[in-house]
Amino acid sequence: MGNSPLGKKIKELRKKLGLTQEALAERVGVTRLAVSNWESGKSIPKGDKLMKLAEVFGVSASELLVEGNEAEVLDFLEIRDSEVEEFLRHVDILKYKEVSNTSRELLRRWTKARLTSLAVEADVLLRILAKLEKLENKIKAIEADNRDF
Repeated sequence: MGNSPLGKKIKELRKKLGLTQEALAERVGVTRLAVSNWESGKSIPKGDKLMKLAEVFGVSASELLVEGNEAEVLDFLEIRDSEVEEFLRHVDILKYKEVSNTSRELLRRWTKARLTSLAVEADVLLRILAKLEKLENKIKAIEADNRDF
């Protein structure tokens, strides 16, 4: 993998908070090696760890995954919908011929935009799930209190 944008962002935010890899690992509930692997791009944090990192850094999970600010990303996504249609027209015309560098770049950018969009949506869903889990725990506590009476 190598130096990923996510790894760079994790390292940057960790240093901004004045944390060592060991201290960040402790807060997130992983080993120092896991943090090292994230920062170097050898691996990426999975769902719950990504959410915990976002919490420690005081940002959303999508901010960790997205380069630039969310407004720029959303603008980028709007543009790419029309571009993908053009790309598909190129592919239809080219059929089995080699895809041009322009079309290849267009597909790469559109794919990145779609993945970014999914990351933002996943962040929203993870937040909803966390709230539902808290609500479920409160309901269970109330039910337990009611059984005691």
